[in-house]
Amino acid sequence: MELASSFIKAGKTPTIETVGVPFSVRSKQPFKNYRLKIFELFAKPEYAVGICLHEAAHAILLEEAGVLNCRFFGPAIQYDRVNRTLFPSGARIEPGKERDRKVDEALIFERTTQLAVGGVALQKYAGITEVSDDQDYKDFARKYATMPAALRKEEPNVLWKRAQLNAGTWLDKPETKQKILARAQGYLQLLYP
Repeated sequence: MELASSFIKAGKTPTIETVGVPFSVRSKQPFKNYRLKIFELFAKPEYAVGICLHEAAHAILLEEAGVLNCRFFGPAIQYDRVNRTLFPSGARIEPGKERDRKVDEALIFERTTQLAVGGVALQKYAGITEVSDDQDYKDFARKYATMPAALRKEEPNVLWKRAQLNAGTWLDKPETKQKILARAQGYLQLLYP
C-alpha cells in the first residue's frame, strides 16, 4: 500500500490503453466518463494494490500450469466494433503460448480455477470482496455454456465454487503468497510509470 501511495502522492497516473477505439468514440460519452472513472479509481492506493494482487494471482497460477510469458496490461478501454460497445478494465493478464492439451474435465477445472483465483486472492490477502470479479465469472460462464454437453458435468455455479475452494487451498501456501505479493509489487511499478 505504501508503494502505491508514494506513486499517487508523486502525481503519477496510469496510462490507459485505448488502441482500436476510434477518435469519434473517444471524443464522446461514455468514453470520457470511463476514462475519468479509471483515473479516479487509480487515485486510491487500495484499488491499485487490489488490481495488482488480483492479476498477479492469475499470472502465477497460469505460469505454474506451464503457461509461460504471461503479460500484464494496465487499465484499458476496449471497443467492440461489431456491437459498438466499450469495455473498460482496470488491468488484465494475457497468457503466453500454451502447449496443446486435450479438453477434458481436468483441463476445464484447471481453467476455471485460473479464472477464480484473482477474487479469492483479494479475499484472502487483503480482505476485499471484489465486485468486479463478476467479470471473471461471466467469462467463465460464457465459455462453459459453449462446451459440448458431455463436458458440462455440473452446473456452472457449482464448478465455480469448487474452483474457488481449490484456488483458496493453493493460495494458503506461504510460497504462493510470497510469489503473488512480489509480482503485485512489480505490477504496481508498471502501472505508474
